[in-house]
Amino acid sequence: PFLHPLPPDASDIAQNSQIKAPPQKSRREHDIEKLLSRIDTKPLLAYLFSEDEESLAPAIVSLTATSVRDTAMRLTPSGPLFLAKEGAVFMNGGRLLSAAAGQRLSLCIRRSDEFTLEAAIMPADANHRGPARIVSISYDSALRNFTLGQDGDRWVLRLRTEKTGYNGTNPEVYHEGLAPRHTHIAVTYSDGDERIYSNGGEIHRTDTVKGTLANWSDAYPLVFGNEAYDARDWAGVIRFAAFYDKALTGEEIRMLADGLPAGVYLL
Repeated sequence: PFLHPLPPDASDIAQNSQIKAPPQKSRREHDIEKLLSRIDTKPLLAYLFSEDEESLAPAIVSLTATSVRDTAMRLTPSGPLFLAKEGAVFMNGGRLLSAAAGQRLSLCIRRSDEFTLEAAIMPADANHRGPARIVSISYDSALRNFTLGQDGDRWVLRLRTEKTGYNGTNPEVYHEGLAPRHTHIAVTYSDGDERIYSNGGEIHRTDTVKGTLANWSDAYPLVFGNEAYDARDWAGVIRFAAFYDKALTGEEIRMLADGLPAGVYLL
């Protein structure tokens, strides 16, 4: 005779219904995925800031042949600054510093002999001078590999090459147009070709900066908002920063700017 199966026990039904849903990704995880999907080239190193102190550790690390653990490239805060729940670090005279990050970035960029920096920032005003340091790989006011800074309403670039000197000031590059608003700023360099992009569009190009990066020192830390051992403080907001070991194209820069997660500008 045909036997009907017994109805399942109620306890079996309850047990089977408790199937766990996959864990929800955090906003930070979603943002990192989006940042990585913008172009094929991945950053050597990137920081995505939030109110969580864990955001002082790199969000993305793809440094080649590195023996330095990710935790060693965690930024150390000092002075007036705070991490905001909106997802940013507010700088007002403080600094974020990592010696290990500066060392590894310098080694990789020196080997490739070209680089790109991108950052999502908002200056507090158009009055800071010094120039005030936004992002640097440098030791003090006289020794650096690279600095993106602010001098009033001008962006300032100092880049060390075999021809520009230890401070990168012969020559240094200025471009007017800095304002206290959310900006995706990018800088690229390959021998004799230095460019600045704002919100995906090229705003400055010069061939006056020449030379290879063979004299970059691996003894300088990565610093946000100041110099490591001098006071050249900057005031403003930094949401995100990334470094590449190639000079990205204008189209790639546009894609980087257009593809930023929406939360980067929601402050």
